[in-house]
Amino acid sequence: MFPNYEDQADYKVPGDDLLQVTGVVPLDEIHRPQQLNEHGYKFLPVVKNGMTTATTIGCVNSFESLVCDYSPYEMSHESIELVIVPYGSRDAFSAKGDSGAAVLARDGRIVGIITCGGGLTNATDATYCTPFCKLEPRIKEVFSGSYLYPIVN
Repeated sequence: MFPNYEDQADYKVPGDDLLQVTGVVPLDEIHRPQQLNEHGYKFLPVVKNGMTTATTIGCVNSFESLVCDYSPYEMSHESIELVIVPYGSRDAFSAKGDSGAAVLARDGRIVGIITCGGGLTNATDATYCTPFCKLEPRIKEVFSGSYLYPIVN
């Protein structure tokens, strides 16, 4: 999660080695990440723990994909999705059964929820996740008073 030595400053490994969810990564940070890869380029590394592939590390493509689905019942569905590719491994970031897993930035903030994609064949397989900053307002609207993660001061 820290391929660039200069990018490791001020990071502390959690005492129990468990990443605590602390908030949500805003869309502008997804589009303009601040972490550095091994070549010094800015990127957004992420981690998830899914039912099928367990813990994997990936990299968010900062571009959004617009997914449109038009049903036979004249109803349309549009969603904005982020693309995640595996990072530092030949294994896929996700596979069938990982849908619904939370994707976290290395500081514990939620980036998104896996909706589809993944694969088992090569490192070019892409995973799609819905940005949590787009989901959270709707969740709070429908389930008012719910707490999705602990508030850390």
